[in-house]
Amino acid sequence: KLKSLKERLLDGGMITKKQLSAMLGVCRTTIGKLRRQGRLKARICNDQGEWLYWPPEQISPLAASPAESTEPRVTSTAGDAV
Repeated sequence: KLKSLKERLLDGGMITKKQLSAMLGVCRTTIGKLRRQGRLKARICNDQGEWLYWPPEQISPLAASPAESTEPRVTSTAGDAV
């Protein structure tokens, strides 16, 4: 029987959000935020929206730092115009 994509990725060294959050000492919500900001390298592994992550030794120190992103943020303006 062919293993699922998730099983193959885990066998290949990727880790779950729960494992990564324990390794970095942050909550799982933070892991998702860092992934969306592009600070963590991850791959979706099933149709349920579950992600797997590369281990910390393959993540740049910047990704694991709790500092805020230096990119400018767009704020709302009057009348919702941008």
